[in-house]
Amino acid sequence: MSIADNRVALLGLAVEKRSSLAYRDGVQSLLTSGKYHDFVICCGDRSWKVHRAIICSQSKYFTGICDGDFKKSHENKIDLQGDDPKLVEQMVLFLYTARYPAPLVEKKQRAEQDLITDARLYALADKFDIPALKHAVVAAFTKLLHRVSTDEGTTPMTFLTELVPIVYESTPDSDRQLREPLQVFFRSCPWTVLGRKSVMEYAREHTNFAYDILVHIVKGNKTYHKYRYWCMPCSGYDVGDGEGRCKKCLQPLEEFQ
Repeated sequence: MSIADNRVALLGLAVEKRSSLAYRDGVQSLLTSGKYHDFVICCGDRSWKVHRAIICSQSKYFTGICDGDFKKSHENKIDLQGDDPKLVEQMVLFLYTARYPAPLVEKKQRAEQDLITDARLYALADKFDIPALKHAVVAAFTKLLHRVSTDEGTTPMTFLTELVPIVYESTPDSDRQLREPLQVFFRSCPWTVLGRKSVMEYAREHTNFAYDILVHIVKGNKTYHKYRYWCMPCSGYDVGDGEGRCKKCLQPLEEFQ
């Protein structure tokens, strides 16, 4: 590709980016102004004038609401009782911008609170069935956990006392999008994390959490990567004979999951 072709390509990308930003700003201005709105979301003392075409195209929950009883009653308004207005605001803003804001300050103390906000917002996105927001939250959550794990010696782990119950109790067991990166974090700094009394007490009361910790710690052990099978009668692990049986006692082997 010639220099001229490169310049044309770069110019095209710049124009495309400006067009995309202009479109996004235009859509966001509809939320800011409330112009042409046909639905109202209320939560606590806050309210947002929204557009069904925008919210329903991204949320099956709101699709069901707008196509169901609300459509018949012509009320075009919903009160989200029991939800956090600040989290609802972030959810609504995402529906209009497709952006989940990164931490405003690059400090570990800020990152801790952001992790808790991520987990709570993920639960809200799950409740209102907004897949795109869930994916955006998982990306931010994973990135922040990595930041904390790389500086475990100086970062307080007090946030775990609040974070772990949110991750494990606000979503179904089948949803592991936040649980997996959290367990990778546990594996990266096990002694700092497992040495916290509050975390260990939670593990005693919640077997799913304790099981996840065990599995990830085992997977983090070099022995796990060398041996694939576990022999129950011999109480040891073995590579097996290639036919799923222990070399020592010839009993069937259980494969590590």
